Amino acid sequence: MDGGLVVGLVELVFGCFVYLQKKIILNFVMEQNKEQRQIKLLKILAKGCKKHPAYRAIRKATERCEECVVVWQARVELNEMETKENI
Repeated sequence: MDGGLVVGLVELVFGCFVYLQKKIILNFVMEQNKEQRQIKLLKILAKGCKKHPAYRAIRKATERCEECVVVWQARVELNEMETKENI
């Protein structure tokens, strides 16, 4: 084999390795961010609304109470995340 061809092949393999390594790290970081977001949304749901403690975001909020709307938005986002995971 030609020496230049071997060097080129080694550089190609090393480049692929570095690319895959960066992609794995990026996926790991994104997964951690996703889990942190889920935890934050679950805390919002668990806390609920101070004015309306019975509201648990089973139905859409009437939008008269800002805190209930935040709880509803957390529920919607969690449902979307769950749907994306199941696909």
